[in-house]
Amino acid sequence: MNHGDSRPQLSTRAVEVAIESADGTSLHGSLWRAESPRAGLLLVHGMQSHAGWFEVSGTSDDLAADRFTVLAYDRRGSGRSDGPRGDSPSSEAFLEDFAAARSYLAAELADCGSAGAPLHVLANCFGTRIVLPYLAKHPGTFTSVILTAPATHMSRAADFRLATKLHILTAPGSETFATPLEDRLFVSSGPFLDWIRDDRHALREVTARFLRETQMLTRRMHQAARELELPMLVILGSRDAMVINDKIKDEFVARYRGPIEVLELDAEHYVDFTDQQPALAAAVSRWASSHCVLEDAV
Repeated sequence: MNHGDSRPQLSTRAVEVAIESADGTSLHGSLWRAESPRAGLLLVHGMQSHAGWFEVSGTSDDLAADRFTVLAYDRRGSGRSDGPRGDSPSSEAFLEDFAAARSYLAAELADCGSAGAPLHVLANCFGTRIVLPYLAKHPGTFTSVILTAPATHMSRAADFRLATKLHILTAPGSETFATPLEDRLFVSSGPFLDWIRDDRHALREVTARFLRETQMLTRRMHQAARELELPMLVILGSRDAMVINDKIKDEFVARYRGPIEVLELDAEHYVDFTDQQPALAAAVSRWASSHCVLEDAV
């Protein structure tokens, strides 16, 4: 699907599923079932976004047509999932939600006769903070990882001011803060910017507890980045105003211990919502196809 100036269209292939996290929290999931799937792909959204963004981008539809069963889930307190809005009880809860989604996807593949098929994970921006610590803690659970605009090095435009950061450190856990993300940082114009502005499921306020637990996750993310050796594809937008591409390449990619590839597309932060979406979908399909060696189920 080449977006250009086209209007967002909701996927007719995605089905809504319910995923239960370790503490019983019900998480919303969007599932794209492939015929005779050769692998599974788990999608992890960013801070403001949710599974619904994948439902309108077209990428998951393209991948399902290429025989990848795709699952996107909403973090607790985000999108259409249960849990206090914009909150998380701990940094570990982020990982537990992710683990529940992974188990659901593995079971889905087994139910359709593809038990043991490779699992890949794609994390967008904030999702990197969840995925890398999980991969370091649970080696062998995924065949490869794909990061789009990873949140390893954020720009000033996408960060809190110093005074707000200091306030967050001592604020009551339930106190809420508007996120520093402006809609135009995802895409600066066009129908998809209008869609983002009208998105009623977007997360625009988070608690001090959420932000403090996120800071713990960020430290774990950087530690995991120094340990991991899993095959990794990093996809960047050359006009991204939310992350700092040069620092990602110089301080993250260059120091990664495992096999890693970088693809930089002529796009803004949320590549899925630009005319580079077909190139992104093709790159993900090519990458996952080249890492589709069957493994024992974990």
